[in-house]
Amino acid sequence: MSGISYRRNEDYWSGRYEAPNVESFIFRFYGRILKHDFGITGVNHENVFDFGCGEGGALNFFLKKGFNVFGVDIAEKDIEAARENLANGESPLGGGKEQVLN
Repeated sequence: MSGISYRRNEDYWSGRYEAPNVESFIFRFYGRILKHDFGITGVNHENVFDFGCGEGGALNFFLKKGFNVFGVDIAEKDIEAARENLANGESPLGGGKEQVLN
């Protein structure tokens, strides 16, 4: 039974989960908490770590704000897509740096 479960899990995570856009809760987190409550805007190149970054949609959002972004994900295909999405995107306005780890 556990071998079957493991293979199903491996099959699921070896596929792609396409999510190039930022989830709405990221906008709320940035606008209502980081920026409003703590004055963290990205202008000082603060660090953001995204555990389960997928294709890097949230990383790209914060990178364009000037944050230094770091992401990890269990799915190697998503890591590859995140690296491509961040490398091929527009230059970040704030000049942050990115690193996606697997």
